[in-house]
Amino acid sequence: MEWTVVTVIAALFGLFAGLWKPLSKLTEAITELREAARYLRDAFNEQKAHNEKAHDEMSAALREHDGRIGDHEQRICRLEHKY
Repeated sequence: MEWTVVTVIAALFGLFAGLWKPLSKLTEAITELREAARYLRDAFNEQKAHNEKAHDEMSAALREHDGRIGDHEQRICRLEHKY
């Protein structure tokens, strides 16, 4: 009876020891992946903000050019009708 208890305890200890290393590696891998995902999310958000700013600047420049082109067309029409 005593040897059965010792055998069960040894088997449980062996099972725990056998699972410890793979579980610790899995935990480490999950932690690294979580950090990588956090970095990618932050980099994506930073890039998105930068792109929005660049798009706003381009839109402002396009509106300014549209105004200049419209004014240029009107001046050409006035010159053509003048002569």
